Amino acid sequence: MGTCGLHSFSDCGRSCEVGCLLNSAYWRQGYMLEALSLLFSHAKSVGIEKLYADIDEGNFRSKALFEKLGFKAQKGLFQRSL
Repeated sequence: MGTCGLHSFSDCGRSCEVGCLLNSAYWRQGYMLEALSLLFSHAKSVGIEKLYADIDEGNFRSKALFEKLGFKAQKGLFQRSL
């Protein structure tokens, strides 16, 4: 079906990057929105304060998803504080 996770943690462990991948058969059904929302709750519970997402320029669906989750584009990355 798909996956999502946290990686590339900062040295202090307070920020990291988010990655996700979903089989196209499951797009536009809300699965990744739900999975990432749970992942972000977990990240906050373990002390993560800031998340980053590196989204390809033409990946409009991912950009829309991360914007819906509160991310803002800054310096070529999407960022969100928890």
